[in-house]
Amino acid sequence: PPEERTQPPKMIQIEIYPGSVSINSRSVNMETLSQILGKLGAISSTQTVMIMCAADSEHDLLIQVLDRCTEAGLSNLSVMSMD
Repeated sequence: PPEERTQPPKMIQIEIYPGSVSINSRSVNMETLSQILGKLGAISSTQTVMIMCAADSEHDLLIQVLDRCTEAGLSNLSVMSMD
């Protein structure tokens, strides 16, 4: 079996589009996002999370993503808008 990752990625990138979310270019639902963030937060709570929002994405999706980051113990968050 593959070894468990003990080093966090240099940066986690979450993209929010109208009706969808992706993490590191992989489309995920909110449940899967929570699971991935939980695992990454357990490895290191200080890693950088870049949250990129499309201008026409729903604000509610951003709030859900921020909530899931907080639940995972991730606090080094940056949010930016994409055109």
